[in-house]
Amino acid sequence: MADAPKLTGTAGVILAGGASSRFGSNKALASYQGQPLIASGAAVLASLFHEQLLVTNTPEIYRFLGWPMVGDYYRDAGPLAGIHAALTTITAERAMVVACDMPMLNAPLIRFLCDQGTEWDVVLPRLANGHEPLHAVYHKRCLPVIERHLRMGQRKLWQLLADLKVREIDEQELLAVVPDLSPFHNVNRPEDLATKTFPQKPLTLAAAQRLLRQHIAPTATETIPLGEALGRIPVVPVRAPFAVPSFCQSTRDGFAVRRRDLRHASAGSPVTLVIRGEIAAGDTAARQIDRGETLRIMTGARLPTGADAVVPFEEAHEAGGTIRLTAPLRRNSHLRPPGTDCRANQILLPAGRPIMPYDLARMAPAGVARLMVHAMPRAGYLCTGSELTDDAANLQPGQIISGNRPLLQALLRQSGAEPVDLGTVPDTVAALTSTLTAAQSQRLSLCITTGGMGPGKYDLVTHALEQLGAHILYHSLKVRPGKATLAATISGLLFIALPGPPPAVHLLFHELITPLIRQAQGSRQHLPKPIKATLTTSVQVRQSGVLHLKEAVLFPANGSLLARLPRQGESPNAILLVPPTHRTMRTGEPATLHLLPT
Repeated sequence: MADAPKLTGTAGVILAGGASSRFGSNKALASYQGQPLIASGAAVLASLFHEQLLVTNTPEIYRFLGWPMVGDYYRDAGPLAGIHAALTTITAERAMVVACDMPMLNAPLIRFLCDQGTEWDVVLPRLANGHEPLHAVYHKRCLPVIERHLRMGQRKLWQLLADLKVREIDEQELLAVVPDLSPFHNVNRPEDLATKTFPQKPLTLAAAQRLLRQHIAPTATETIPLGEALGRIPVVPVRAPFAVPSFCQSTRDGFAVRRRDLRHASAGSPVTLVIRGEIAAGDTAARQIDRGETLRIMTGARLPTGADAVVPFEEAHEAGGTIRLTAPLRRNSHLRPPGTDCRANQILLPAGRPIMPYDLARMAPAGVARLMVHAMPRAGYLCTGSELTDDAANLQPGQIISGNRPLLQALLRQSGAEPVDLGTVPDTVAALTSTLTAAQSQRLSLCITTGGMGPGKYDLVTHALEQLGAHILYHSLKVRPGKATLAATISGLLFIALPGPPPAVHLLFHELITPLIRQAQGSRQHLPKPIKATLTTSVQVRQSGVLHLKEAVLFPANGSLLARLPRQGESPNAILLVPPTHRTMRTGEPATLHLLPT
């Protein structure tokens, strides 16, 4: 087959201006498959584009490529300055811009991006962990906007995209072109070059939540008695077998009467009715009144045939087996007609919403005795740490009692899962591998671990999962706490590894795991619902650029919803979300929180 023709109207551009601080030397020149790393990307672009350009401020070290080169017009302004220099220099109307540290560029994928049309200012991939602005196509129309950002000292690419017409290509579209997302892997450390699998970028919380939801399935359905239904989630809408009330019911202690007998009643011309007996609540006998008659009736009792109103005892003048009434009555006075509370076959509860206590009070009178729900998902949990013990009576120096085991058991029960305790595992890969292998035979919907997620040799969970052939979904989050967090699948079973500290486990459980349990139960509302409140204390974090989760107390005061950090010994009832753009949130500032279940 003849080679595909080169693309016209677009230039291939490589940016080679990074500091390579984590690599320790210029990673563009590092040896990869027997040549400089940058050469692998340059070869792919040269096969695709008639025009090529290298943007670098050190052209002398890249002369071996034989490419035209240009330096930044705006120095020390990052990749945005490189894109500006490229668009200013090329003769083509568009530039396919890539970074110098991407050794696995894919020609069909680049063609796909360039084929999206010239009406877009930018065409770029959007992965689960964010955009890929250094694997994107930029039109020269972007130049005025880029220059304005640079003059203002604004260097963030994501802020530039907000001012442009952008075509985002999601993962589903990308995977229709390439078998995996390896073309977006970049090299940050020397050890990255030794393997074919490159480290994944940290995911945002929202991206992790989206990714995890793809790997949890609804549980099987089962039919349970109404008394066991609290907190469970109906598979189908719950309908009333019959109306409530199913008969015309008195709402007062009084006398059942016929309104037509009283239509001319007045103080000057009272009407007298003869009392023919009494109807108690629960009386099932068929009763009837005729003209000029009445029956005593108790609250909740069925109205006799012929009656269409009730006169409370205190409004009737009783004497000698009769009552005397001096005013007409409105229709249905002191009655509850059939179906007042609900009609037969009326939906009492929609599918997908957890059953609350008052729902039981509505369903029982309507005759709901059993209902179909999703089974409680079985969730395994284990804690890693050679220092952990459960034997408080024989606690040795250097040992601690795990708080995560009771915490996870309680959190799982609270969220509607069936906890499966897999025990405490010492800090060895062999012990952890054995336990994780056993977990796969437990009919679990997911498995949670805590601890064993430190750097290097302490990253036991990753090593154990890799030995078991797991598919790693992500290895860290742009969340604090949550950097040392992992998710993986083995034969369809979802594993989520959380950090060791209980406060981190508590926060991340509600943000990552509770939504999965709700989804497995068929809930329509998976994610926590944001709540707005005003801070009464300032909050500071050490690092910007990541989402910080903070335990918080949410409370009403003077008609407003307020939030603050917990005092010592105080239990939180909410999670405060400190945005990545903030290092400080001040008193009086609006804040977003997620309410914790109580």
